[in-house]
Amino acid sequence: MKNSSQNKGGLSPRKAKNFWGTLRRLMTYMANRIWGVLLVLVLTIAATIFTTLTPKMLGRATTEIFRGYQEGMALRESGQTVDVLPINFDLIGEILVMVFILYISAGLTSVA
Repeated sequence: MKNSSQNKGGLSPRKAKNFWGTLRRLMTYMANRIWGVLLVLVLTIAATIFTTLTPKMLGRATTEIFRGYQEGMALRESGQTVDVLPINFDLIGEILVMVFILYISAGLTSVA
């Protein structure tokens, strides 16, 4: 039976001896690359935001389709003849264009 403090390799993890000193040395080394590091951080955050927003936008399109379906079914139940469901395809088109832009933006920021 393994000790709970051992990892899969069988060795116990070791605590860093001088964490803050090592971090300071790393920051000194990265000082001339700080703008690149910040750019990567900003692009990563942007890609995450874009990727998170796209399903929400697709949900708006789905809700709009369902709303039109419900409205059409309500009209049929009231006795009116409904040849075409009153779905707002212009709004759905705008939403899908926005989703496309968000996916392209997420792809570009995650590759950069």
